[in-house]
Amino acid sequence: MKIDKNYLKWIAEFPIVPIENWAHHKKAVNVILKMNELDGELTPSEIAYGKALGVMISTFETSQLKSKFEKFSGNDVLNFLMDQHSLSQSQIAELVDMPRQNVNSFLKGNRGLPRAAREKLAERFKLKPELFELRNKKVTA
Repeated sequence: MKIDKNYLKWIAEFPIVPIENWAHHKKAVNVILKMNELDGELTPSEIAYGKALGVMISTFETSQLKSKFEKFSGNDVLNFLMDQHSLSQSQIAELVDMPRQNVNSFLKGNRGLPRAAREKLAERFKLKPELFELRNKKVTA
């Protein structure tokens, strides 16, 4: 791939360095938005730069969101989702093919969910199964 002056212009505007904070993130997103306006007019090196910048933005966002979600346990997540989607414990039990009492124990933070149940919840809510794991709590089988 040939490096051209357009690529160097983008590098001057936003060097390829790890994104450090939300202000830095905003600058990176603004560069991507400018690039999107030129879609179809970008050189191969500009496209490569845009892809690299997109990965950096995604990496930063994932790290920031992960740190925010780490304070919540899987039962907190499911309680929230049930409230938002007006779902009962019985409906969740049916979805994950478990007795309602086991779902109730999970929602209270007293018992974890089997992998298959976490995967069904993840599929239903379009989330990662790991979000439905109990964290920092004593779990009985």
